[in-house]
Amino acid sequence: MRGLILLLAALLCLGAVPATAQGPAVRAVAVLPTPPLDSDARAVIAAMTVRPGALRQRLISDHVRCRKAAGSWQIDDIYAVFLAHDEQAARINWKTPGVNTAVNTNSVAFTVDRGFTTDGATNFIDLVMSPATATQAKAGTPVNARIDVWEGVNTGAANYAIGAYNFTSQSLLLRPRATGTAGAAAINNSAASVGSVATSVGLTAIQREADDSLSFWKNGVLNGTSATVQTGSGFPTNSIYVGGYHSNSGLTNPRASTYDFASFGARYPSGVAAADFACRDAYRAALGAQ
Repeated sequence: MRGLILLLAALLCLGAVPATAQGPAVRAVAVLPTPPLDSDARAVIAAMTVRPGALRQRLISDHVRCRKAAGSWQIDDIYAVFLAHDEQAARINWKTPGVNTAVNTNSVAFTVDRGFTTDGATNFIDLVMSPATATQAKAGTPVNARIDVWEGVNTGAANYAIGAYNFTSQSLLLRPRATGTAGAAAINNSAASVGSVATSVGLTAIQREADDSLSFWKNGVLNGTSATVQTGSGFPTNSIYVGGYHSNSGLTNPRASTYDFASFGARYPSGVAAADFACRDAYRAALGAQ
C-alpha cells in the first residue's frame, strides 16, 4: 500500500494520473488564488449605482494598482475616469468616491466606454473641485501643480479643454491643440502657446516646473516648455470644468470634444508621467476604446 501511495504521489508531481478503466489520464493543474480587489478600487465600485460585472471590477482594480505603482495615484487630488458602463459611474471621483462627484451640466452626451462629448456651446462637466482646496497640489513660488485631460477625438480649436480661472495670477488653463499644432497653457500666468502636436487625441498635461518654467506633456513625454513667469502663488477658487474653463462669469471658451480622463494634483516627478500614461492607455485598450 505504501508503495502505491508513493507511485501516485510521483505521478501527481509529474502532473498526470494514468488512464484507468474508469477514464482517461488527467493532468493536475495548479489553480492560483485570485488576488483580492484593491481597497481603493472597492470604494470606487461601491460608489457605482449599477454594480459592474466581475471583469470590469478586476480592470478597475488593476488600473488603480497600476497607477499606484506608477506613483501618480498618490499625488492626484482628483482623478476622473469618464470611460464607464454608465453615466453615473463616469462622474465618480476615483480618488475620493462620494466627494467631488462631477456634475453633467446642460446634458453633455455620454457614450458607454467612450466618455463625454461636449457641444462647444453650453454644456460641460463640472469636476466640483476648487483647486484652492487641494491637498496634493501646493500653493507657493513656484506652485506645485499639474492638470491633464485626455481627448478622444482630434480637436483643433482655439478653445480650452479644461480649466479654472479667477485672475491671471490664479489660473489653470489647458488647450491640447489649437487650429495649428501648438497647445496653450497657463498655471498662474497669461496663457502661452507651448508644444507642437499633430493631434489633440491622447493625454495632454501641463505642470509648473519653476516660477519661470511651464512644461507641456503629450502621452507621457515632454513636448515643450515655456518660460512664462508665475504671477501668483495661489490657486483658483472656481471649480474645474471640462469642455471649457470656469471663470468668474461661468463657462468660458467652450470646446466641442470627447473626453476620457481628467486629473489635477501635484506635478509628476521624472518617470511618473510615462508610467501613468501607460496605465491609462492599457485601461482604454481593455475597454476597447482604442
